[in-house]
Amino acid sequence: MNADEGVALIAVTGAAVLLPGVARRLVVPVAVVEILFGVAIGRSGLGLAGAEEGGVVRSLGDLGFALFMFVAGMEIEVTPLLKRGPRGLALPITCAVFTLVTAFALTSAFGWSPWLGLAVGSTSVPLMSAVLRELGLARSPVAQRMLMVAGIGELVTIAVLAAFEVAGHAAGEGIAGMAVPTLRALVPVAATVAGAVVLRTLLWWYPKPFTRFVAVEDPQELGMRAGLALMALFIGLAAVGGIEPLLGAFVAGLLVSYALADRHALEHKLASMAYGFFVPIFFIAVGMRVSIVPHELLQELPFILLMLAAMAISRAPAGMLLGATGLRARDATAAALLLSAPLTLLIAVADLGARAGALSESTEAAALTVAILASVLFPALARRLLRSGRALPTAEQPATDNPIPAPSR
Repeated sequence: MNADEGVALIAVTGAAVLLPGVARRLVVPVAVVEILFGVAIGRSGLGLAGAEEGGVVRSLGDLGFALFMFVAGMEIEVTPLLKRGPRGLALPITCAVFTLVTAFALTSAFGWSPWLGLAVGSTSVPLMSAVLRELGLARSPVAQRMLMVAGIGELVTIAVLAAFEVAGHAAGEGIAGMAVPTLRALVPVAATVAGAVVLRTLLWWYPKPFTRFVAVEDPQELGMRAGLALMALFIGLAAVGGIEPLLGAFVAGLLVSYALADRHALEHKLASMAYGFFVPIFFIAVGMRVSIVPHELLQELPFILLMLAAMAISRAPAGMLLGATGLRARDATAAALLLSAPLTLLIAVADLGARAGALSESTEAAALTVAILASVLFPALARRLLRSGRALPTAEQPATDNPIPAPSR
């Protein structure tokens, strides 16, 4: 590490501590402030080093990205989803598919990269969960339905992202050439199925040894060690399978969610480590390495506005489906707006698209701008609708289905 990287490391780690307070004062997601700080000190601002490939900030940021994907997988309540059966999952799956199909249709009509179609149609839980919790509605039946749609949408987005990775490796090889990448991609899938079966079987026959893995207090922190080791294992398996390694971290999180019903103490520890330090560095590093030139960004203004419009339009089918199943028009519109702000997942898709060489630096910078604007604009409109419709039932007792928790980012 040279002196310049040392200065960048001091600035980034200090910012990880101070920026949440700034975000609270500005009433915006902390990830937005972290990205903007990265822009200010990185290539587009002070020019601090460290966020380039192999730099110390980039390395810590990549670890933060892996932890972000791992915790995101853990936060999805897999067992309640499976218990719903085909009929219970029909609505959220239909909403997710319609959203992506509409997004791909719009971006294809604009002549954009499929990666931008995935970015436009991506769905994630965190901002929706944060807004609903802020308004005291997270436990209401209507909010549960919104969160279920967002959770399934996040799973579908990750699945399509994995398919993009396989297709990228098989590009130009023809149908026969796709056989090897597809078979390689089945390695982590087979490992996931086998791991789920083995873990569930062991938990059924030998539950006592696993109590230390989910213990609130354990001097040796075996749960943390095992969780991080599992994440590393699946990152390695994804690399062997020719898939983006960080997707392996998400699959590992899903496996933990499925196998350990009483995992919340472990999840809290891992989420605290991830969102308390490493994930902020990832967002700051993303901002540091993008090149945002004001006049170029102005030239991209039509693209930015079109992308924002496409994000809102692609959620219209989901809003209409929710309205058709009993939600009031106000609540269905608020749900569609909250689904239009997939801040963290949109950034992840843009970052992976840039790494794959499918998105240029200017396009990635514009996509980050869209992510920031969407995360401020759409939730603000949704809050206004939900606050003005306080007749929305706020169940005091826990809802029938468990909510899908997520950190407020």
